[in-house]
Amino acid sequence: MKRTGISATAALICITLFISISLSITYYFSCATHALGHEDNAITFKSFSNNLEQYKKLRQEWRPRIFSNYLAGWLIPSNANARVFQQRVALWSSGWFFLCCVGYIISDLKNAPFLIFGTFAALYYAFTPLSESHIYPWDMPAMFFFVLIYAAHVRKSITPLLLILWIGCGFKETVALGSIVFLFRTDLSLRARLAYFLAAVVGCASVKLAIDLLTANPSPLLTMTFNNFGLMDEIASRYQGIAYNREALIKPYLNHPIFVNAGTFVIFLLLLPRDMEDWTWKTVGILFLAGIMMFGVINEARIFFEMIPISLWAINKKLQRLLQAA
Repeated sequence: MKRTGISATAALICITLFISISLSITYYFSCATHALGHEDNAITFKSFSNNLEQYKKLRQEWRPRIFSNYLAGWLIPSNANARVFQQRVALWSSGWFFLCCVGYIISDLKNAPFLIFGTFAALYYAFTPLSESHIYPWDMPAMFFFVLIYAAHVRKSITPLLLILWIGCGFKETVALGSIVFLFRTDLSLRARLAYFLAAVVGCASVKLAIDLLTANPSPLLTMTFNNFGLMDEIASRYQGIAYNREALIKPYLNHPIFVNAGTFVIFLLLLPRDMEDWTWKTVGILFLAGIMMFGVINEARIFFEMIPISLWAINKKLQRLLQAA
């Protein structure tokens, strides 16, 4: 019986790994096709291919993602021709996708096939027209770090989770939202929850501040700043952004944001919480959406990538309940 169990586990690992490799190859060619779809793709991927002084000329809201941009710049030289650029962007994107698949296999082998296929399908919505073929260096790493956040949380790994948050914040600042999970840890006392939460927040803020100072960001600790002409101008600009996003949600059109991440994010938001774990991820998702409404462009689908893992886990949990009740 023991030998049979080991064989079954090994077989499941082999199956999911082969599926992961196959889908990574598919995603590679899709990303290669879209890599030249927008001029900002080359600007962001090559932003750190020269030196720091050149990097400081990058758009203010992109500079804090320095870990993503540095690694991408190391992979893609500034003089890369179109073909090389397409191949390297595709390798970057498919590589991070494969790492997410490996993360699923390690953290939740039983449900890994569902999570892998779901992630692949969810990513494809970002190729719809309104996204304008944007492929940026920080979106796939952010999704990978949310896979790690969930894995560390369910395994009750406190120190690894802190490190994941601090490091991930340098790839994309939205990873800092994972700090919230400490507040919902029922295995810790209230005092311990607050202590770890503050440690996570202070650590992420310190990483962000250090990067802002290094890259000469004119608004340290603030990322999505549309202008620097004064407080009233900033408030007006923010209001315009919210108005645009509100209109984008109200207007009917085919690739509406309601279908973002293959519809998984909206389903996730609509699911009623049943336990503390549900409340944990629901809070993260709601705060993430609020941030998008205030600082993002809601019909640019790629900015929702990091919500794919927690949305799929929540949906899978609901499906398991429904199957048990059927």
